[in-house]
Amino acid sequence: MMFQRLSLPGMISILFGISLVLLVWQHYGLNKSLVINAKAPFDIVVADDRLDGGQSVATISRIGSALRLECALDKSFTWPYCEMGVELATPPNGIDFRSYKSVRMKMSYTGPGKHRVRFFMRNYHPVYSDLHESTTWKLNEVQFIVQDGVEVSLPLDKFNVASWWLADKNIPLDHYGVDLSNVPLLIISTAGLQEPGMHTIDIDYVIFEGKYISREQMLLLIVLLWGLLGIAVMIKMLLGLHLRLQKARLHASELIIANASLQEEKRRIADQAKLDPLTQVRNRSGIRNDIAREMEKADATAPLAMVICDIDHFKKVNDQHGHARGDEVLVKFAQILTAHVRHGDYVVRWGGEEFVLFLPQTEGEQAHLVAEKLREAVQNAIWPTGIALTASFGVSVVGPDGFGKALERADKALYAAKANGRNRVEYAQP
Repeated sequence: MMFQRLSLPGMISILFGISLVLLVWQHYGLNKSLVINAKAPFDIVVADDRLDGGQSVATISRIGSALRLECALDKSFTWPYCEMGVELATPPNGIDFRSYKSVRMKMSYTGPGKHRVRFFMRNYHPVYSDLHESTTWKLNEVQFIVQDGVEVSLPLDKFNVASWWLADKNIPLDHYGVDLSNVPLLIISTAGLQEPGMHTIDIDYVIFEGKYISREQMLLLIVLLWGLLGIAVMIKMLLGLHLRLQKARLHASELIIANASLQEEKRRIADQAKLDPLTQVRNRSGIRNDIAREMEKADATAPLAMVICDIDHFKKVNDQHGHARGDEVLVKFAQILTAHVRHGDYVVRWGGEEFVLFLPQTEGEQAHLVAEKLREAVQNAIWPTGIALTASFGVSVVGPDGFGKALERADKALYAAKANGRNRVEYAQP
């Protein structure tokens, strides 16, 4: 019953709201983290070059929640090293880090030479890994210099696979890339060519951060929801068609008359629907055909630019001065926009206090200048009852990726203008 009562715009509005909530939830929530420190439930192991005939000695100790790797580095081995390992799982099992985006580490380092460390994520894969030989697990690595007490944040996509390891293990070409899908072991190690002596590395924490649901997965879910809506609309249309066909058999003449009347009303509403009744500028449906025509004429030398305009803190106007004053503000805002664009440009009320300017044959820099003039005009305008108002603007141009992506870039630019203090113009290049 509820499904039958909901109109198509109603269902679209509900699903649009759900989509927005899901995107915001994914962006600001759904966070997960994996913390590595002395209190983490993982076994800590230590290794040094004595395994390879060297004489370096490594020891591990716990200081509160911190881990300390002490290394008496000796040059008797060509490539002396000390390392601390964190056993996350027992192979062939491991942790899938593909849903983690970055790792934060806080360390301190004392000892001779540059305080450089290597951070390894060993990945087990049955194609190239031996279950009992950790050196055959893929060596995903990153190196950095420790700044005492300063947190380091590294995107996981900055890791690479050591070329010497690929050559030494004869890894197939299709397995050359970084793989973090099954990591049983993490390693923090002294860097190569370190000076001999006592090296002490204090690891306060290592924290991996990511999302339970990635942005791509959330977008796929939203696409699925919209697909289900399309199926639901088709079902509703088919049900309605079935009912209309039944009635048509009984009331053919009445339906012909009703259809003619409906078409006339539809044409009348379509004509009215092209303009926003309050501001008398175009609305979304009234601009569609014009935009399609301008898109056909646009090219790289004469692109179609767009500017999304939004009144800052408009809700306060309604709350403090009433909706009648708010409507006056919207009308004046539309008049300012119209007065500062060329003949042939389009001013569209996109919704609420948000307007969009479409500027044919206009490059991004030109559109940015137009938006800046509009921003100044809004700031300097005399508003009803002496209200002081400003507006924010997001600028973009239609590039090879199409109109929808350009509108999305302009919208993100508007959000950036809002986030950077409002009363600003931000330009998002293709």
